[in-house]
Amino acid sequence: MTNQKSIIILCGVTNRRLLVQSLLSTMREQGLHIDAFDTNQWEYISPCTNSKAKKVKLNYIRRLFKIPKLTGLLHRIFDYYILRNVASAYDVVDIHFFCSKYYRLLNHLILQKKQYKITVWGSDFYRVSDIQKSKQKYYYDNAKIIHIEIEEMRDDFLKYMPSVYNRIHLARFGISQLQYLDKVIDCKNETTLLSGNLYHNKLVITCGYNASKGQQHVKIIEILKALSPDQKRKIFLLFPMTYGIQKQYLNYIEGLLGQVGIPYCVFSKHLSNEENAKLRVITDISINIQITDALAASLQEHLYAGNILLAGEWLPYQIFDEHSIFYIKISYQNMLEKLSYCIDNLDMLKEKTKANHDKIKNLSSWKTVTPSWVKIYNELLSLQE
Repeated sequence: MTNQKSIIILCGVTNRRLLVQSLLSTMREQGLHIDAFDTNQWEYISPCTNSKAKKVKLNYIRRLFKIPKLTGLLHRIFDYYILRNVASAYDVVDIHFFCSKYYRLLNHLILQKKQYKITVWGSDFYRVSDIQKSKQKYYYDNAKIIHIEIEEMRDDFLKYMPSVYNRIHLARFGISQLQYLDKVIDCKNETTLLSGNLYHNKLVITCGYNASKGQQHVKIIEILKALSPDQKRKIFLLFPMTYGIQKQYLNYIEGLLGQVGIPYCVFSKHLSNEENAKLRVITDISINIQITDALAASLQEHLYAGNILLAGEWLPYQIFDEHSIFYIKISYQNMLEKLSYCIDNLDMLKEKTKANHDKIKNLSSWKTVTPSWVKIYNELLSLQE
């Protein structure tokens, strides 16, 4: 790096590395000097470009990560030391997915009068208790910029922390997966994801997009079980559970699926970009009824691929309504009715989804969202004078 001011992203969401890598490459193309550090794995998400960054020798500690019972203890002991050393080489810090592991570091940054930004992802706000929110308020109050993706989340956030109104900036993540989807869509008839084409001539329903209990897999399975025998014969189920996974919960879900009477596949191992694209393209209906959500890229990818999205009416997807993106809102009470309707009227509804492709591209491609990100980072850097 030159003498130009530098940014470090600290992010503990290991399963979203692709998203952060896309952000990095996009911002670097705009001339920003920016790196990202995975605070779970203690490693740079892409090669470090800052010659001032201190080399922290961690290989001997990482070996102990193989012992699950030691992982939490190691983080409690070493997190502050490692994060402080990483952050010290940069002018400003951007924390993605805020949690208690950053408290000591932020106390240090506040004392050093070093500027920092907090980027709220969604569940780091929605799925924490009011007690935790009250503890976090001090750190939000001292952040120069609070970055939130969508208006609905901003409004919910301000109910707890109205004092930060003037420091909230909005910018969505771009979806780098669109390029992989385009390639797969172009050869859809040749697309295979499972050996033997188990879903051939079936209506494919994808349920949720990770292994978190918050996805409400059990509730989805209850609805699937209540479908008519004729409807069940038409269907093949996909359950992506490739991150946030707990073996006991996975076994429980697979046990329930075995009682539904519909063929299925559970994905519990990492999927490549191409495999994720294939999953979207072979899907006909996607169900998302998780308890809380921001604006998940996976859902937009399903819409981009022309799938029918059934989404809980309580989820903050007003932005889809504002851009006339076709999807179906469901409640716990009408979920079975709406799903049955989609199964019985698939062709007519799929025709309605065709316009979603261009609308999602215009809404969430990196080309669309990049100016907002650059503006935020330039403002943050200007504050560190």
